[in-house]
Amino acid sequence: ATDLKFAITGVDKTTDKVTVDNSGSVAINAIEFRIYGTDGTVKNTKTNTGSSLAAYGIKTYTLGVDTVQTSPAVDLGTANKVDAIATIAGDAGQGPIVCSDNIQSFTIS
Repeated sequence: ATDLKFAITGVDKTTDKVTVDNSGSVAINAIEFRIYGTDGTVKNTKTNTGSSLAAYGIKTYTLGVDTVQTSPAVDLGTANKVDAIATIAGDAGQGPIVCSDNIQSFTIS
């Protein structure tokens, strides 16, 4: 979807929070976060399906404690990169669309 424009704008390693800015005109139904360790391998994935991110909205996701998450808590304290993969609503008669061609990354310093 060319109207999908979003970015990770901040990561707080202390509170395990990731802020996402949806600057596009399409709502995001879910976001999968991939958390990478210092060795470059994926340590954990976390999918948020409980609350959407409205078009032109900004939302902070708490990966460590959010009860709508579908996988275990995440500790960002030892992470060095976070990827975000959005899922949007499909057209009438279609299921949700995972936008795996539009992965947004944030390198944690």
